[in-house]
Amino acid sequence: MSYALNKKETAFPSRLDLDRLSYRDLLKNSPDGLIVFDTHDIIHAFNKGAEDIFGYSSEEVLGRPFYFLIPLELLDKGEIQRLQEMVNANGRLERCYVTRLHKNGSRIKLELTRSQILDEQGVVIGYECVFRDVTQSIEFEKELLLTEKLSAVETLVSGMAHELGTSLNIIQGHSDLILTELSPDSPFSDSLKTIIQACDRMAALMKTLLLDVSRREREIVPLDIGEIIRDLLNFLRIQIKKQNIKTSLDIQDDIPFFQGDRTQIEEILLNIMMNSIQAMPDGGELKVRTATHSENGWDHILMEIKDNGVGIPLEILSRIFEPFFTTKGVGKGAGLGLYITHNLVRRYKGRIKVESAPGCGCSVSIFLPVGPYAINRKEDDR
Repeated sequence: MSYALNKKETAFPSRLDLDRLSYRDLLKNSPDGLIVFDTHDIIHAFNKGAEDIFGYSSEEVLGRPFYFLIPLELLDKGEIQRLQEMVNANGRLERCYVTRLHKNGSRIKLELTRSQILDEQGVVIGYECVFRDVTQSIEFEKELLLTEKLSAVETLVSGMAHELGTSLNIIQGHSDLILTELSPDSPFSDSLKTIIQACDRMAALMKTLLLDVSRREREIVPLDIGEIIRDLLNFLRIQIKKQNIKTSLDIQDDIPFFQGDRTQIEEILLNIMMNSIQAMPDGGELKVRTATHSENGWDHILMEIKDNGVGIPLEILSRIFEPFFTTKGVGKGAGLGLYITHNLVRRYKGRIKVESAPGCGCSVSIFLPVGPYAINRKEDDR
């Protein structure tokens, strides 16, 4: 079917008589959007509520097929035909949620009720559609759901901190004991040191999460981002080697120190790096780059992490920072890593940009504003 989206269509004869159907008062007074169209989908009425919802005046739409109000991909998928079939089967379609287009190009969520208009012989001569804008209600429900999830995160952290802390102390204590019994040149020394570092990192992470719950101040110190990145890659070296992943570093030497909590910055980078590594189970390349970046009059530190792994499908890309959202199997992830990363970046007034597609890898760019307290590296060296 060909959709005429931009021109008015007047060639089709119509038996739709609005005066006879007494729509004048309803069109004038209804707070909801009301569109009346004939059996050829040509708009014959467009009330004030519809003007407010869609951004068009009635003069702009009368005589046009209504296709320009529907996203093109929904037209291609046959949404018009499906709605038509449901209305024809029942004579009426109630409270159906649809996505439509505003004049400015934005998408709006609407509650649709569509009914047949019949002549004296019971023949369908047109349809009326009543729209109610529920975009804000849906966004509010999303925010409410997110708040509930965040509350669950706080409860989880508070309840598990003690249990995890006890287990970590046992692991670290036994590792320290074994390490003291080994000679310095033992091939197991590095592995034990890595275990101890992992315990320290987990303990610091739990501390960070508890600080988030209590809203206490962090330990803000000057940080060398390049040094942190190199330390993290060394920390992950065994897993990187095991999965046959090559690493490529492009660390800018003259970027300023960043004022922040080291554990938090490590957590931001570690979560992104781990996701990249897990996205390349059969090998690949992990690229890490840092640079200075100017944005909206502010200097930023850019940390970019790229992989050539499996990529992220478009339909879930917008959900990756939600708490408890994960595509991994049961027992393979709690869905908190990227949520924590996003939350920490926002606390530093920064932002994250993610670009990905299935089979095309993933690129994550983290922008952290330097701010007025940044220490210039050259001045610090003096």
